[in-house]
Amino acid sequence: MHEKDVINIKDCLFAIEKINKYLSDINSEEEFFSDIETYDAVLMNFIVISEACGRLSNDLKEENKKIEWKKIKGFRNLIAHDYFGLDVREIWSIIIKYLPSLKLDLERIVNS
Repeated sequence: MHEKDVINIKDCLFAIEKINKYLSDINSEEEFFSDIETYDAVLMNFIVISEACGRLSNDLKEENKKIEWKKIKGFRNLIAHDYFGLDVREIWSIIIKYLPSLKLDLERIVNS
C-alpha cells in the first residue's frame, strides 16, 4: 500500500474518532440537531473523511469495492452545497448505521 493511502486512511480514522468523541453524550437525533456546535463539528469531520477518501489511490479503491467511495464523496458534496437543506434523520442514520462499518473497513485496510 502506498504511504499516501496510509496517511489518508489514518486521517479518516482520526475524523471518525473525533465524531465518536463529539457524540459520546448524545443519544438521539434530536439531541444531535439541537447541539449546533456538535452538529457543525460532526459535519466538518464528514467533509474531512470524504476529502481524505478522495485522495486514496484508484488501486486501493478497486481492491476495496465493498466501500461505497462514490457515496462518501456525494455526502461531502451534499454537506458543502446544501448545508441548510440537510435531513438530520438521514445524517443520524449514517452515523449509526454506516460510520461503524466504515471505521472497521478502514482499520482492516490500514492493518493489512
